[in-house]
This record gives sequence, structure tokens and C-alpha cells, in this order.
Amino acid sequence: MTLITFDDESQKEMANHKWRQQVILVPLQNAWWDETIGENFNQPMGHTLNTLRFPENTTDRQISRLSFIEKQRLTLILELSYTAQAFLQDGLSVNVETDTTSKIEA
Repeated sequence: MTLITFDDESQKEMANHKWRQQVILVPLQNAWWDETIGENFNQPMGHTLNTLRFPENTTDRQISRLSFIEKQRLTLILELSYTAQAFLQDGLSVNVETDTTSKIEA
């Protein structure tokens, strides 16, 4: 069995709440709690949004007006706005164009 460690502390030794801060599951479909994209981010993500070719006003857009593919791309950016050590993807880049997939996985 493979154990995952962060800062020399194994998964089995780490408290549950601490583990959840280190590892984030990035779902194929994410729950968006706030009305606009920017309200959901934990920190400003302008550089990442630009890298994935989103317009500057993206954070002001309403979640309800996004396409499924836009929501997929933005879900990863949302999760990256948290300071986890590892991100587990649940087929996140399946329907995303090749160029964007390469940038996400880089």
C-alpha cells in the first residue's frame, strides 16, 4: 500500500481536517455557492484566468450564464484558488480543448 505524505507526515498520521486542506478532489461538476464567479474564489485568480484565455471581466459573470465547458474549466481555477498540495481530478479535462488541457495539466 502506498502512503501519501506531506512535510514528512503520512496520510494515516494526519488529522482528517488537515488532510482535507492538503488534498482537494476536483469534481467533473462542481457546486457553485455564490452568484458570480469571482465571489466563489478564495483568492484573486486573474493570472490563471488569463492563462486559460478567459476575458478580464470573467469574475463578474453569473454562474447561471456559463456553458458546461466553461464551468469545467472554471472549476479547476476555483479549486486552485485554495492552497492545497494535491488536486485529484475527476475527468475534469475530458471535454476541454487540447490546448487548455495541456495548460491545466502543466
